[in-house]
Amino acid sequence: MEEGHLHDFPNYSLCVILLLKEAAYIKPDTEKLRKKYMDNPPEGMTSEDIRRMSEDDLLDMDYFLNEDDLFADEAGVEGFYIF
Repeated sequence: MEEGHLHDFPNYSLCVILLLKEAAYIKPDTEKLRKKYMDNPPEGMTSEDIRRMSEDDLLDMDYFLNEDDLFADEAGVEGFYIF
């Protein structure tokens, strides 16, 4: 069996373009987040800590700090129910 390379597929270029556009579309503006947290750092952190954070760490921190807001529709629902 002959091994192919991803770029051997006829629609490879189109797929790459679509994936790049999708990534740019859903990527949050991390510099706005960085400024937000540098202006008002979470408890136990400094503006310098925020400045040195990687983009992934910054996004993770934002997610966990706002996790309750993301799942507000499920507020008051605890446990697992079978009806």
